This record gives sequence, structure tokens and C-alpha cells, in this order.
Amino acid sequence: MTKIAKRISIVIPFKIDEQGLSLYVQLRREDGPLDGLWEFPGGKIEIGEAPEFSALREFEEEVGLKLGPEDLTHFSTYDFAYEDRSLVFFIYTLDLNKKSDMKHGLSEQKITWESAKNDVESANIPEANKHFLMQFIEFKKSQLGMN
Repeated sequence: MTKIAKRISIVIPFKIDEQGLSLYVQLRREDGPLDGLWEFPGGKIEIGEAPEFSALREFEEEVGLKLGPEDLTHFSTYDFAYEDRSLVFFIYTLDLNKKSDMKHGLSEQKITWESAKNDVESANIPEANKHFLMQFIEFKKSQLGMN
């Protein structure tokens, strides 16, 4: 019997400057394998809930700040399988160059353009996040004409 993939919404709060990206994350506290890892705000999409509204709800629950749909940009949908579960991520971004007041309670993690791959590979984040984070970084670099 195949398991149905758990649907997760994620918000990547970020700022860009000439050196690289600043990502805003939180430390996960749980009784489970992800305890102590840094992660982006987000979580499980409730039954009948649209992924975008889940992202807005989770951001408000975890960060304490209310966003509107106009604050988020859908980046991608990403499938990832661990040995014990499958996940479908609905990934949204929040550009803090435009909304600098939205980083409340989050820790800044700097990723430089030159060492982005090494920075992400060595980051203390869930394995699934490393994959979509590298896609996001490469996308931003291409937007800036750096590829």
C-alpha cells in the first residue's frame, strides 16, 4: 500500500544584496528527527485548505505576523521522499527587501553567491529543504544575470 504524500506549505523569507542572500529561519523544537534543525516558517496543509492560505496561516502562527496573499510569490511545488514518508512542498517566497518589517522572531542566515552550494550543503536544515533552497538560489542568480 502506498502512502499519500503529506502536503506542506513553506515560506522562504529572504533579502538580496550584492554579496548574496539573507534567509530568515527558525529553530525547530519537537520530539522527532527534525529537532534542532533550522527551518523556514510553514507546515502541514489542512484538509480543504489552499496551499497559499496554509502558508499565510502558518507564517502568522509561527512568526506572529499577518501576511496577505499579495506578500507571497509562489516559487515552486517540490516532491521529496524520505525513507519513511513522502512530502509535497508548496514553496512561497517573501521578499524582505520590500517588506522589511516581516522578519520578527526569525534568525538571519547569510548565503554568499560564491559559496552558496557549500553553504547549503553544510547548513543545519532538513535534507528536503537543501534541494529546493538550491533551486531558489540558482533562480535568483539567473534573475540577476549571475549564471
